Amino acid sequence: MLKRFFKMIGVLALVLGLGAGYLIWQDNQNRRSASDKVLEFASENLRDDQVYWLKKKNFVGQWEELILVFGYADNLSVCKFMLDYARETSPDQQFECELVR
Repeated sequence: MLKRFFKMIGVLALVLGLGAGYLIWQDNQNRRSASDKVLEFASENLRDDQVYWLKKKNFVGQWEELILVFGYADNLSVCKFMLDYARETSPDQQFECELVR
């Protein structure tokens, strides 16, 4: 009888675990990335400004967006300032400023 009880508990735990895993997976499918949300904000609220991404090349050769530069009188010069600092502090990494729009 005790053996049957532990089997029931095990099955119940398995079902609950699978259900929770499915709900977490489904929730993640519906989420937008943080960079998508920031870009949406920038495109809706910053009509006249030029917006730049400070980007870094990762170890597999893809460019990753690090900092969205907006809200300054001259966004390009601010991005270049951060670019120079990033290159100075991490000379073994590749960085660039890219115009978003």
